[in-house]
Amino acid sequence: MIILEYALKKDRGVSRLRISVTMSGRTLILICEDNGAGIPADEKEIIFMHGNSKYSDTRLFLVREILGITGLPIRECGDPEKGVRFEISFPEGKYRT
Repeated sequence: MIILEYALKKDRGVSRLRISVTMSGRTLILICEDNGAGIPADEKEIIFMHGNSKYSDTRLFLVREILGITGLPIRECGDPEKGVRFEISFPEGKYRT
């Protein structure tokens, strides 16, 4: 839910949200993407930190920490010109089909 809230915050111009799932080998990847303002390449890690950057978000920091504890990495890998794209990876054994 926090990831979806991030998509809608700060008047980013979002008109479309998409959630999908894909497989990469034996890893399931949950994708949440939008078509709003993207994150510049040099700011992508900052969104997961505490701080006062335009892009930092304490809630995303907590999401990354909690997912990391359970062995589920999250990253932002959207095109800065096309929107935000979060990917959460579920290695084999961390999901059921």
